[in-house]
Amino acid sequence: MKHLATTILALATLSCGMVRADEVFAPLEWQATIVTQSGRVYRGWLDGYRNQRVRLRVPADEGEAIYQFSVDEIRTLVFPGAQEAEEALAALETDPSVNVIDVLEKAWSGRIAYLAALDRPNRAPLLAYAEALLQDGHPLEAIARGRRLKGIALDPDERERVDAVVIIGHERAGLLEEASVLAETWCREHEASGSSVLGWVVLARQALRQEEWEEALWLALHPVAFGHDATVSRLGICYGAAVAANLHLEKAEQAVVLFNEMQERGIPWPDREPLLDRASAILAEAMADETQPIEESLADEMSGPPIPDPRLTLEAVRRLLARTFQEARM
Repeated sequence: MKHLATTILALATLSCGMVRADEVFAPLEWQATIVTQSGRVYRGWLDGYRNQRVRLRVPADEGEAIYQFSVDEIRTLVFPGAQEAEEALAALETDPSVNVIDVLEKAWSGRIAYLAALDRPNRAPLLAYAEALLQDGHPLEAIARGRRLKGIALDPDERERVDAVVIIGHERAGLLEEASVLAETWCREHEASGSSVLGWVVLARQALRQEEWEEALWLALHPVAFGHDATVSRLGICYGAAVAANLHLEKAEQAVVLFNEMQERGIPWPDREPLLDRASAILAEAMADETQPIEESLADEMSGPPIPDPRLTLEAVRRLLARTFQEARM
């Protein structure tokens, strides 16, 4: 009977909830479960992470016994509230705006002491909590959580998410100089043709704030020029910043070329970027005017006449950016 219960528990643990662990063993739902590489199952109270070992207090005939497990010995570590945390993550996948921050905070509190021992599934609620804090308007708290997570080994996509929390957290907290320094460091550490545009987005936004239109255009076009396979939302910000910079520089033709390319690539215009509000309004007015080409409408909407520059096509800009970047790396 005991062997059968252990088998059921192991299957429940690995299949994410076919049978809940607390339906098999004692009713203390705040206990944790450890399944070793050999398949043995231990259930008890987590007692800390010391000397690179997870400690577990397990009920025994005369009191309790303390077991210690190295990370390599553990196949599965199930924390109290694991099912609730999994449901919160699933809800976020369906609707990123859903409020599950309380559940994620509980997961953080229960797991953070074991950070170095966590595998990817057990790290997932912690990353989601840092992101939720940022989304919920608590950038300083998000920065603190992100810095804590940066101290462990992460998969590349996890590292990207943590970097975004920390850098964008500084930006939203109004720590713009610090955000720029972090973004510049990020850009130096990442390949030009990598899969992320995080640093370029932050630097381009900062240039727009400072009304440095040429700099903003240069920075925003970098990911476009190198054909980044980035998230659509961030690549959309790059296009939007480049369009906005061109509009401020009164280069209507270049703005239209970029805007049309966005449409062709299926990249939507950013809808939550206050720095692009003026560009959004100008584009909307120009597209609503059906009496003349959009380039002429844009010229009418802008403060002065457009500055034509037929020599500086988008492809020329891309070649120039590529050559300059390669020279800088030599």
